[in-house]
Amino acid sequence: MRKVCYPLAEGRGSLRLEEDGLRITVTVRLPDDRRGLYKAWLTGGGGGELLLGTLLPEGGVLTLRRQMSVDQLKR
Repeated sequence: MRKVCYPLAEGRGSLRLEEDGLRITVTVRLPDDRRGLYKAWLTGGGGGELLLGTLLPEGGVLTLRRQMSVDQLKR
């Protein structure tokens, strides 16, 4: 299993990718600033974008977990 963690813009949270065979689990975490809910997007070097979904309150932080195929992520 391969794991990589990236800081989000302005150091406000993190994006973690965990690759396990042909599947990837994406986890996004942000501090809950109580100003609303946020959507998470992945953007690729070629300008492509993938909407991951809406981060939801969980244990004092906003969290999103999504699992997808490696193929789907590459597209």
